[in-house]
Amino acid sequence: MIRRGIIFAGFAASLAVTPAMACSPAELVPMAGVQRGAGCEASWNASPYDMAQVSKARVLAPGFVIQTMTVGNGCMGSRSFVVHDCARSESLVIGGAGYDLYAPEADRKDTALEGRLSRAAGRKNTDLAALRRLASRHGANDFQLVAQGATIDLGGRKVSFECGCKTLFPAKAPENGGAL
Repeated sequence: MIRRGIIFAGFAASLAVTPAMACSPAELVPMAGVQRGAGCEASWNASPYDMAQVSKARVLAPGFVIQTMTVGNGCMGSRSFVVHDCARSESLVIGGAGYDLYAPEADRKDTALEGRLSRAAGRKNTDLAALRRLASRHGANDFQLVAQGATIDLGGRKVSFECGCKTLFPAKAPENGGAL
């Protein structure tokens, strides 16, 4: 009976570590500079095993733009939302949520949060402070307010966020329209 218990415990332990070993990211081929895509999208190698990406800018609500920032690989990493208030020329980074290939519930929570932000941003007189409170009520706990022209560090580069407003709401965009 004891021997069977030891064998079963050993088998259970091997199952517990198998998923972590099943995903091993391939080493990235170094690339010079930043690859740019449509709608303010950008990506680059942050390290031999991680890529950094700023997603295409999307309209969250009139005057508000949302983008996703990601640093990681196909197995795991971190994801943050950036909400831009084009009329006030400031951005709110809601972030640091981790993702893991073997924990898809994090993706479901991020999708739900993006939907809640969209509904709230569409209301009259909504501002970034209200969106921050909403995100906080739904589990986000890492925030950074970024003023027009300021940058944040992402994957070893300084990132500016004026592109989304300049592209999607040119009448409300800041004058200097910076980029990566």
